[in-house]
Amino acid sequence: MKPHPVFKTINKKFIQAVDVLKTAYREHPIQKNLSDGGIGKIISPSNPSVVGKVRKDETNLNHYQLLTFADHFKIPYEYFYYEDLTFTFSFDQNNPDNFFSKVDGGTPTDTADNIEKKVENTDDLKDLYNKEKVEVYKNLYKNTQEMNKSKDDLIAAKNKQIEMLTQYNDRLEEMLDQNEML
Repeated sequence: MKPHPVFKTINKKFIQAVDVLKTAYREHPIQKNLSDGGIGKIISPSNPSVVGKVRKDETNLNHYQLLTFADHFKIPYEYFYYEDLTFTFSFDQNNPDNFFSKVDGGTPTDTADNIEKKVENTDDLKDLYNKEKVEVYKNLYKNTQEMNKSKDDLIAAKNKQIEMLTQYNDRLEEMLDQNEML
């Protein structure tokens, strides 16, 4: 299957941003170097090799990973959809844990126009992402509650068995004591 040109643009811009980030981290005196795998763990803990696979053109970056990457490094979403935009990244002089991302220049390309027809703006994507995230947490909470209920039911059944066995044991001891008296 031939990849859609939108994915090529997104993947290309993603790899460019990764390279800018890696250079900024490498040049910063306090920060540790950032690798493809390190970024992969941030955007997809279950698949940390995703950056390398996108770099080798073996896979496409999915929207969840793209949004996670953009949110984590404070990159405006539109950067990934416009060919001509450039991206810069820098650390705060006073606080190395604080960093800045900036997107400059460029005009929308045909690829960006095609994307805009499908997605009216990046806020819609972010809203969708947040709704999906909330839904996942609701399902996780519901499953946890069901598991806890099942666990509580199991503990109650075990306690009832222990109580019944204790009563049975007490009755047996009483019967043995009566037999010894005879």
